[in-house]
Amino acid sequence: FDCATDPAVAGSPFAQLSKGDLRDMRLNFRRVATVVAAQAAAAAQPQPDSHAAARAHTASAESTSQPGMGRQDLQKLLASLGATLSERMALLNMQSAQAAINGGLMTQDIAIGMLADVRARMKTSTKLHIANNQGILLDGHIMVQGQSISALYHAFWQARVVCAKVYSYVGPRHAAARAAASREARVSQDVHAQCACPSLIQVEAFIETANHGLIVLPLLGKSCSDLLSSSIGGLPADAANPYVASICISVLSAIAALARLGLCHADIKPSNIMLPSHKGGYATLVDLASCTPYGQPLAEITPIYSLGLTPQVASLKWDLVCLACTLYECGGGEPKALDTWQQLQQDLASSTSRPEEPLYRLLCHTLMSNLDVPLEQLQPRVWQPCLDAVAKRLGAHVADTLACSWPTGKAAVAP
Repeated sequence: FDCATDPAVAGSPFAQLSKGDLRDMRLNFRRVATVVAAQAAAAAQPQPDSHAAARAHTASAESTSQPGMGRQDLQKLLASLGATLSERMALLNMQSAQAAINGGLMTQDIAIGMLADVRARMKTSTKLHIANNQGILLDGHIMVQGQSISALYHAFWQARVVCAKVYSYVGPRHAAARAAASREARVSQDVHAQCACPSLIQVEAFIETANHGLIVLPLLGKSCSDLLSSSIGGLPADAANPYVASICISVLSAIAALARLGLCHADIKPSNIMLPSHKGGYATLVDLASCTPYGQPLAEITPIYSLGLTPQVASLKWDLVCLACTLYECGGGEPKALDTWQQLQQDLASSTSRPEEPLYRLLCHTLMSNLDVPLEQLQPRVWQPCLDAVAKRLGAHVADTLACSWPTGKAAVAP
């Protein structure tokens, strides 16, 4: 019916509903009516006198008279929809689903609707489980680009607001999500057990349920990607320099902390770098799910920031190229205009002799000139010259603060 013209509806509560609300109501009523009809049909069927008669009746009904899907067809459909074993079992044990199957009324649309209901209930039960057993209250969703198998939420935990990163173990990518959640938690624990590095994100808790993995992280501010999105064409040099300095020194320190365990971050880019809360503070490298041991094929990359670097295996060189490309973009450069990392090297080498060269170009040049640096020489040949350039442009007080980001603890190990 049309709420705008139907006189029977005008003045009633239905007149206040939107078309979307009415559509949802119609779908829900249709599902309820289908289930009721299925239950009535099942109740009207004659009760068999024996188990053999029941099996014969079921086989006959599914093979001849019933137009709907049988149990086996429903299982095949659920598998094709990416339903997990727990989801399939939950749906098949629902009384309404059993009634629809027995009544010959189970269709693909009804099955999809029931699967959505099962998933919604499981999601709610996960939130309740986490709240009741771990004391973590999930709140609003944090909209962040690039989260393909996880989602970020504000959360309340231990009397403070934190960030909860939730990996879904439901759907066709459940195996990848489970592996990524476990890897992110393990890398954080291993690295921070070896050294103290304030510029590398630290996982505070890792909780798993049947359908989700939840990682508790400190709640940080804006990312470098947010900064770039708000300043098309790059920031003015005076405004960009503090951010460029913090990103370069802080992320180099985080790279060194990972390298102590022979790990490559592999996906350094603006969206994975959180900016400091105040000028001169540390930036933070996040998303450790992409970390890969040196020498192994990379699990997750963003090609635009690796500039065609080959082979695609984990290495210190890979992280340095991605960091240089990120700094280049922060200063107003266009990574998309570069096809190879050699082009960036040539562009930087052609102008670094000028006395007023922008800070981001000086830092990029230092990185790109030392791509083959061994780990034990990373600090004297790359990190320290970058820190000296920061001190010269922004002052010793800024450099002294950023210098504290270098990882301290056990000695580095050769990758």
